[in-house]
Amino acid sequence: MKKLWIGTQIFINKKRYLTFEDFKRTIFNAKKILNLNSLMLWANNDFNLYENFIEICREFGIEPYLWYPVLSDIPGFKTNKTHLTLNFDGTYGYGKIGRWSDFRNNEEIFLFICPNKKIVNNKLFESFKETVDNFNFEGILLDRIRFPSCANGFESIFSCFCKFCKEKFYKNYCLHIEKYKKLINDFVNNFKKFTNEDIESWQSFEYIWELIGIKEFIDFKESSIYDLVRKFADYAKLKSKKVGLDLYSYSISPLVSQSYKKLQDSCDWIKPMVYCHTKGPAGIPLEIYCLASAFKAINNSLSNSSLKKFFENILKIRLSKNLDDILEKGISEKFLSVELKKIKKLNLSKEVKIYPGFEAVKIPGVCIINKEILSYYIEQIFNEVEGFILSWDLLNIPESNLKFIGKKLRQK
Repeated sequence: MKKLWIGTQIFINKKRYLTFEDFKRTIFNAKKILNLNSLMLWANNDFNLYENFIEICREFGIEPYLWYPVLSDIPGFKTNKTHLTLNFDGTYGYGKIGRWSDFRNNEEIFLFICPNKKIVNNKLFESFKETVDNFNFEGILLDRIRFPSCANGFESIFSCFCKFCKEKFYKNYCLHIEKYKKLINDFVNNFKKFTNEDIESWQSFEYIWELIGIKEFIDFKESSIYDLVRKFADYAKLKSKKVGLDLYSYSISPLVSQSYKKLQDSCDWIKPMVYCHTKGPAGIPLEIYCLASAFKAINNSLSNSSLKKFFENILKIRLSKNLDDILEKGISEKFLSVELKKIKKLNLSKEVKIYPGFEAVKIPGVCIINKEILSYYIEQIFNEVEGFILSWDLLNIPESNLKFIGKKLRQK
């Protein structure tokens, strides 16, 4: 078997109970088949399960990580409206334009707390510290370290304008953040006038930020995420824990204010979520579908072919002719190697490992990965990275997929 660092994740809550024996058997099976190096647990503050998990992983020579959501779906914390990001139009949390309709059917609600809220630096950080102090995890995977994407609605991309952001923005830039609210509002109103040729000429999200005139605002958002991550990561490192970051795939990371270059010095490794077939937040098909839907909702004169060209400019791959089919068909698995090449060009520190995350699950209605797709994924990572993370939940990865991956690795 080719010696790659292999990790995966496991999600357990009250509705998904495993006995100690079943838990141990599941982890042992993954170790036996893949020679698993690391396993990351999200268990919603089930402290007994933490202890069992760490004990089992140590017994099998697996690094036990705490998989920790920071700004959304936070274990043991009830989010209310005042905690949420404030959109440019005065709404909190979800927007309406292009929003994914299935949040109501999803166990995770993906409502995001603003990283600059005092409650993040106080109550949430103290809760994180307590968990890190009391359990002997090898490392921490920080997740939900971002602003909302268009899956939450187009309005959510342009947040946050809460009083804490206003104060911090003025302190950092000696400028009033309200100026950018007006620029965004003008852009949305003027969007109705854009032509197909205009859309096709947009080469990057950074170009759009420049077009709107909100570069400082975007930089502020990226810095706000960096400040948050650095605070949590520094404490984990103080306690001798390794730190991994769960980030949006590089090409769409500007939408959620995750800067790989800024965040690199806060972690040991980065997991780009290169999800080519996922119908859910962070899945490339859903993120494209929601943004395309928002564009068409604002300006119904835009053609499918022009929107397709726009996304091909962003992603640097060819897409299927009809964007309406993208949720069912996904995008080419070649996107994984395209993303890895883009990340390589960033010249990140050699100390920071890149462990791409790609799907291996079978979840009807969300993501179904077969051996053919897995083969395409695996072929692209050899000689490119030192490891990878099977995403995103071991309990939804069929044993047949695990065995196929193990076999492919042994052939190399």
